[in-house]
Formats: sequence, structure tokens, C-alpha cells
Amino acid sequence: MVFIDIDGFSQYVFDNNDKEVLYMLGVFIPEAMKLVREYNGYFEKNTGDGLLAYFGFGEDPTTSISNLLAYLSTVRWALSKEINPLLKEYDLSPISISGGATFGRTYLSRLGERDMEQELNRLTGVSTVANIASRLEERADEEEFLVGPNIWYHSDPDSFRQFLKPHSIFSKYTWRNPETDENEPYQIYEFQGGWEGIDVSSTVAEE
Repeated sequence: MVFIDIDGFSQYVFDNNDKEVLYMLGVFIPEAMKLVREYNGYFEKNTGDGLLAYFGFGEDPTTSISNLLAYLSTVRWALSKEINPLLKEYDLSPISISGGATFGRTYLSRLGERDMEQELNRLTGVSTVANIASRLEERADEEEFLVGPNIWYHSDPDSFRQFLKPHSIFSKYTWRNPETDENEPYQIYEFQGGWEGIDVSSTVAEE
């Protein structure tokens, strides 16, 4: 599960008129949604300037994590190379994003009666994993991506793990170490960079 959010969105709304804010959202949100699909993820929802997606259903953990981190890496690339240059072209302020991501068992629950219209009858991810991902996003500073220990554990040691650096301990939570089967302190990792040195296109799993 991954939450991403535009940094300082309230201030951005204050500093720009409605048309400019809507234009920025119209550039960023569709691109972020498109990239979810490109990395075999599933778009859950967006709430204004935020987006929730999930990865990994039907995939092994390492592939799931590689796709998730490639997604975060590519969003950063898109901001730097496509989205912010386009905003600058129209004399709009650039944006940055922060995010939180976790890995674990998540259930898909259908909300609403089955005979309701489609927009009132949809699947949503339900789990503690989603809740913690949201808390990590709230904890992240500007331009930070914070991830849980299972993402570090299942990441490819020869690829994205080099970009996962210990950040802090989340004292409210613990995680079960698969090797020891013991509950341990919830170590948060920061996903630092990534796209600068990785050909992210090569990490996309083939359908």
C-alpha cells in the first residue's frame, strides 16, 4: 500500500488561483495514476492532492516491492523531467511530494450493495497495512518517502535496497521478523533517490 501527497498543498492553493491549482492537479494526478498501472499496481482512490494505490496481488514479495519502489522512483523522475517543467512553462510553481508505503496482508472489501451503481459499489483495500502507510505519509517531511520494515526485508539486495536508509523507529507499532518470527521495533526506512541511477523501465514486470 502506498500513499503519496503533494507537499504544502494548502499553501499552494493560497498562492495560486483556482484555474492554476486545477491545472496543476490535472497534470500531476493523471500521470501518477498512469504510472501505477505501468508498474502492475492498482489505483485505489485520490482525495484532492493525495493518491492511494496498492501493488503485489498475485506476485511474489520481491517482485511486488520492486514494482512499488520503481513506481516511487518514476514518480520522482516524472516530477523532475516532465511535470514541473510543464508547470514552469505556464509560470506555475513546481511541486514536490511525500509518501508512505508498507507491505503485508491486505483484504479487498466491496463497499455498497451489489445492485448499486458502479461508483457506489467498488473494491477498497482494508488492513492495518493501509493505516500504517497513511501514518507514514503523515510523518514524512517534504520530499520524503518513508517505508516499513517489510519493504526493506523483501527488497532486492542488488537493486533498490541500496536506496533504503534507516530513518527512525515508529514506537506505536511492531513488526514480525520473518526470520525470527518475533515481534521487533518498527524500523522506518527512507527511500532516498532511486531514479537517478536506475533504469526504472527495466524493473517493470511483464504482463
